[in-house]
Amino acid sequence: MRGILLLARKCLCFRFAAALFVAGLCIGLAPPPALAANPIQTENALPGDWEWYLDGPLATNGEIEGYTNLPSYNLGQTISFYISSISPKYKITIYRIGWYDGVGGRRVTNTLTRTGGVKQTIPAPNATTGLVDAGWKVSYTLKVPTTWISGFYLAKLEAVTGGYQRYIPFVVRNDSYASTYLFESPVNTWQAYNGWGGKSLYSYNSTNGIPASKVSFNRPYEGDGSGALFAWEINMAHFLEREGYDVTYATNYELDNTPSLLLNHKAFLSVGHDEYWTWNLRANVEAARAKGIHLGFFGSNDCYWQIRYEASPVNGAARRTIVAYKYDALSKDPYALDANTSNDKYITTTWRDAPVNRPEDALIGVMYHGDPVDGDIVVSNASHWIYANTGLKNGDLLKGLLGYETDASFGNAPVGTQVIAHSPDPFGYADMSLYTWSASGAIVFAAGSLQFTWGLDDWWEGLENPAVQTMTRNLLARFAGSAN
Repeated sequence: MRGILLLARKCLCFRFAAALFVAGLCIGLAPPPALAANPIQTENALPGDWEWYLDGPLATNGEIEGYTNLPSYNLGQTISFYISSISPKYKITIYRIGWYDGVGGRRVTNTLTRTGGVKQTIPAPNATTGLVDAGWKVSYTLKVPTTWISGFYLAKLEAVTGGYQRYIPFVVRNDSYASTYLFESPVNTWQAYNGWGGKSLYSYNSTNGIPASKVSFNRPYEGDGSGALFAWEINMAHFLEREGYDVTYATNYELDNTPSLLLNHKAFLSVGHDEYWTWNLRANVEAARAKGIHLGFFGSNDCYWQIRYEASPVNGAARRTIVAYKYDALSKDPYALDANTSNDKYITTTWRDAPVNRPEDALIGVMYHGDPVDGDIVVSNASHWIYANTGLKNGDLLKGLLGYETDASFGNAPVGTQVIAHSPDPFGYADMSLYTWSASGAIVFAAGSLQFTWGLDDWWEGLENPAVQTMTRNLLARFAGSAN
């Protein structure tokens, strides 16, 4: 329905502009500029395809699965797909994930049937680090068409034998387009929690309960293969595309080594569980803030652990391994054990603790203080502009949107940081915050809760909240340079 409304609006705008043009000819005025839709609006006016959903048996035992050589691709880059299949014949269909009048995805390629499918080896974890680097052979390559619109994409795999299905996720960028908003997907965290091959950075899904200190991008994601896309990020993507915001997408992987990608936009949106940051990523985001680029942290537990990238030990590809010694960093990280004190700042411990000593609330305004949490956000400071036109009062509740990890004020935030929600949780109080970086005018917002984006769209949790949508519109308007 919304796609029809968008088209109707375009027709009305066209007719109105045409009438003004004729009137201008009659009275000697110059015609007004044409009203052009942005790429997201044009894309989401196209019909969606329900077939993007997995509608066959899920490949839970490696019947078919795969990964790509990078988390994201600029237009014109070539994607390498690494696929393991028990079926000699398998199918690949690629979909863009968006709004599409509620359908949620649109097919952007014809279904391709491939031959020569083979079951590729799952290597044993490295005995010292726990690293699992699949090191598979390339199965298929695709050059990203220059007509594709930046966004989340899923390659839907299907084994002809048995009909087993699985996803491979990737992001398409448009590095030359200066969109108003840049949506960052935190794929470092996706990989940190990925237990494929028996190891993640966590004990709960690692063999023998022993987490790895290194994990690889060279492996599929467990489950349906989609990573963490459908946990928190999808709700924000649906909202932005349904509303027609001028947004492009990237991941924190390339923002680590390409700072220019941050500088082509008015606002940077960190969405979801953005827990694992490199030194360069933080430096680049802080440099963007210094240049007046607004920052929106639509999650919690952001920038908690420092990581480094290393090359793959299997194929030598740069930056394919995440290094994260975490709780054992001071006793096992080589940078902590060597005599070179100049690299101590890169030790893979928490950002707030020694020897890094850079608490995350100095950037974000709040920082992680506990989990698990499942509760309600409590409004405070209801006269703040972010609450304009919401009808909310101090003490009102945003039901179900607090958790599962929450942030709080710790005293390191920039001068002038305002707490705009103060919510009881099992660890004290969780906070939502906002400040303006005085040197540049950049606004920095922090939701302080992973579940905040559930209020933007009813995907999965059914917690869509009109007040949260209005708050987000108010914030995005300020980011774009418009007052409420």
